[in-house]
Amino acid sequence: MSIFDKIKAWFGGKPAPVEPAPVEPAPARREKRRVTAKDDARLESEARGLFDAGQAAEGIALLSERGVLFARHEATTLPCLCRQCLRPELAAAEGAGIAYARDFVVTRNKVLFYWTPVELSDNAKQVRASMRAEVRHRLRVLASKEEETRQAINPFTKEPMTILPKHERRPRVNPFTGKPVP
Repeated sequence: MSIFDKIKAWFGGKPAPVEPAPVEPAPARREKRRVTAKDDARLESEARGLFDAGQAAEGIALLSERGVLFARHEATTLPCLCRQCLRPELAAAEGAGIAYARDFVVTRNKVLFYWTPVELSDNAKQVRASMRAEVRHRLRVLASKEEETRQAINPFTKEPMTILPKHERRPRVNPFTGKPVP
């Protein structure tokens, strides 16, 4: 629209036509949804199918895309299985004269790769169940630490402060409505 049209619309009878602003797509928001045991089992079976078919790189890519690789970097006699060090072609290793095979479990959308002795390959289901239980336990322990009283430093005043567990905190109230805020 030209300046002349704007001035004419200002003084004249009809309003200036409004040009619609270009619509930008909304930024993609990651949908938070609850992950069920069925979702974990489905992801694990799909990845195991890829590993069994000899497509370890695709299996690792699938697990890292749809889950969270849950291992820290460690320097041991066996190769590290953290996200940065995980190599698809390395399915077996040997340390201290014992042969190991790489395996993984999926629990609560977390993926843990680990080394298991080859002698236990006949009992792979029991080993996986034990590893799943341990991962669940560790995740529970991490969550329970949030429910303990802990010390912190106020970032604004630099004074020490105590953070109470969620269930002991004073409820927040909206000053305008007087209702508790979730």
